[in-house]
Amino acid sequence: MKNGALNGITVIDISRLLPGPFCSMILADHGARVIGIEDKRYEAEGLFVPTVNRNKSHMTLNLKSQQGKRFFSVN
Repeated sequence: MKNGALNGITVIDISRLLPGPFCSMILADHGARVIGIEDKRYEAEGLFVPTVNRNKSHMTLNLKSQQGKRFFSVN
């Protein structure tokens, strides 16, 4: 369990461009549990990637498939 002001908060990050992962990095740094949903078709590259992905969990999910939509939906 991480300590911080956001301890106990879960954030789902489905962003693709740098500002989104950067923001969720800050949330994770402050104790939030951040789950990054990635599309395996678009793999991020660059020097910044390991930095902005720190303190996060990651999973691949196809949001165009019915199974992916069911998994992601909140009822």
